[in-house]
Amino acid sequence: MEIWKKNLYIIWISQFFAIGGISLVLPFLPLFIRELGVISIEEERIWSGWAFAGPFLLSFLSTPFWGALGDKYGRKAMTVRAIFGLGISQILVGMSQTPFQLVFFRMIQGVVSGFIPAALSLVSSNTPKEHNGYALGVLQTSTAAGSIMGPLLGATLAAFFGFRIIFFINAALCIVIGFFIIYGFKEVVRTNKNEKTYTIFDNFKFIRERRHLFLAVIIIFLAQGSIMSNQPIFTLFIETMVTDPRYLATIAGAIFSIAGVANVIAGPIWGRKNDKTGSSRNLTIALFIGAFSIGLHSLATNPYHVAILRIFLGISIGGILPSLYTLMSNETPLERRGGILGVSSSFTVLGNMLGPITGGYVASFFGFQAVFILGAVILIFSGVIV
Repeated sequence: MEIWKKNLYIIWISQFFAIGGISLVLPFLPLFIRELGVISIEEERIWSGWAFAGPFLLSFLSTPFWGALGDKYGRKAMTVRAIFGLGISQILVGMSQTPFQLVFFRMIQGVVSGFIPAALSLVSSNTPKEHNGYALGVLQTSTAAGSIMGPLLGATLAAFFGFRIIFFINAALCIVIGFFIIYGFKEVVRTNKNEKTYTIFDNFKFIRERRHLFLAVIIIFLAQGSIMSNQPIFTLFIETMVTDPRYLATIAGAIFSIAGVANVIAGPIWGRKNDKTGSSRNLTIALFIGAFSIGLHSLATNPYHVAILRIFLGISIGGILPSLYTLMSNETPLERRGGILGVSSSFTVLGNMLGPITGGYVASFFGFQAVFILGAVILIFSGVIV
């Protein structure tokens, strides 16, 4: 097996378990806050919002910094640092005694981890350019697969072991992943520590002065924000179609996961198409498929309609970010690829953070349908830009 393929599979496995580990805690995080002494429903919702947003708040600022350090000191070293940092933060979160400590330690998690952009830079730098699109498309599927597996497994483990122990299980998993990368990943391209050092501001300037890269980071933010905007209201939206509330969580969870399954299947296909025909054309197609599927959510009248639309949404998601990252990777010199991809990842984080907040406010003022219509309009606008 070629070295780049072996490396890709190692990082795929590592990222799958890392994302799965992060997602383990998501189903019961509000319940864990209640266990920390929060009784009021209003306070529980406020602390839950801060706990979910915590890792994103400072990750937006720290991700470009870690990317620049990866270009200087080594991308493999930065990937290992990220997974060990995630493990340490999980130990701290598991030791939380108050809601404030929980949010504070979750914010530390956002600062010290950054595994996804580190892994993205490592794979991109150690894969031949003609296979870059395929590699990044495959890597995207590990995020989707981990996001599907994590919540399902986390809810089960919490039922048997309680909430707090899950954080320590996740920490142990991160440590194992770290050593797996150390001894399994073989760097083809090593960082030359004598090369010129580029600061975060240098990387932002580099992107701003290059039209394709500048538009790419803008589209990353817009696309990710529009896709994430309906997450806070998705279960409530499905609730309007379900007559028996006992099955609401099961139905909503199953429908929500359909997009992830479609993403896993579509990612490598989009990746191969990017290598053959170029990223821009495929990105445009993926954005318009996404706009079509999100927009039609506003017309859905039963869960079966939504399930079909989630398939197309998953196909779209499988093509958007890999196409954007492939475009940015191919147009960036190797010696500063970590820093540039770090900046692009920070805009992904910004979309992850602002998208749900915007969706929540739009839904509260204008209804669920308005959230889907707004998301579709943003994706159409992004496709026109491309």
